Amino acid sequence: MNAWDIRPVTQDCLDEVYAVFSACISPCWKKETFAARLEDPDAVLLALWQEGKPVGFVDGECRFGLCELNNIAVLPGYRRRGGGNALLLALSRIAQAGDCAAIQLEVRQSNRAALDFYLENGFAQVGRRKNYYTAPVEDALLLDKPLQEEDKEDEAAGD
Repeated sequence: MNAWDIRPVTQDCLDEVYAVFSACISPCWKKETFAARLEDPDAVLLALWQEGKPVGFVDGECRFGLCELNNIAVLPGYRRRGGGNALLLALSRIAQAGDCAAIQLEVRQSNRAALDFYLENGFAQVGRRKNYYTAPVEDALLLDKPLQEEDKEDEAAGD
């Protein structure tokens, strides 16, 4: 098992984390938009560090009793080692501490790797948004993971 170092993103490491974002995700946000997330009191922006550098991140926001997962990514050379699971667990714990009932997200219907990751982590499809994405035009699948008391016990057992 890998010991991951997960920390909140700060202004000091923003350039490095944005580079991870740009390397993993078609940049749908400008750096200024990404930076503005640091000022949002409902935003949760965490970086996954290894070997002295960020190699992944998760971006969500917790409000109105729900946590919206906006982005999660790990650099290709660090995938399939548990870092994505660790980031999702860290977000889940923050969401639970903020009294969120569930984590919700949208994902491209063709993104099989992401869908498999989410399904393996307890998410279920609850809807679809037709033609939500552009370049190419594609439906978004809506996924949801309830956060319940037994989740807290399972997470503590996995430490």
